[in-house]
Amino acid sequence: MIQIPDSGYILPSPFSAFEVDTEQNTLSFLIRIRGAGSRFLSQLKSGDQLKLSGSLGKGFQTNIHNKMIVCISGSEGIAPFWKVISLLHKENKIILLAGFREQYDAEILTYFRPCQNNVDIHYTINPQPVTDLLTGIIEPDFYIYVALFL
Repeated sequence: MIQIPDSGYILPSPFSAFEVDTEQNTLSFLIRIRGAGSRFLSQLKSGDQLKLSGSLGKGFQTNIHNKMIVCISGSEGIAPFWKVISLLHKENKIILLAGFREQYDAEILTYFRPCQNNVDIHYTINPQPVTDLLTGIIEPDFYIYVALFL
């Protein structure tokens, strides 16, 4: 959860960290502007202060070796997969299934290019659920991670 000090905005929606840079001491989020709170966030500048609470949810297992991992995301739900895939792609085969409502939303996939040797990326531009991409059979020993923003 994100609270913007001195603004009155408390954003009740959970946001997933997209990038954590411990050297620069920065934390990046992928946020779709949907209302006044997210619009306010989009106008913040480096050095502005936020109050964060979390973490929420179970997180992702990252001690996985020589496995097939399927990551399924819808919309901004792709945010946590950048870190997950960057940690796991060297020792595992990864399939990323992503659904976006608009073509420009798919531009986020450019971040995944450095991992493309071990990552098969499939995406759709469609208001329909990303699960429409599930046309094959998922094997029982696949690790499946799902992050949807509906």
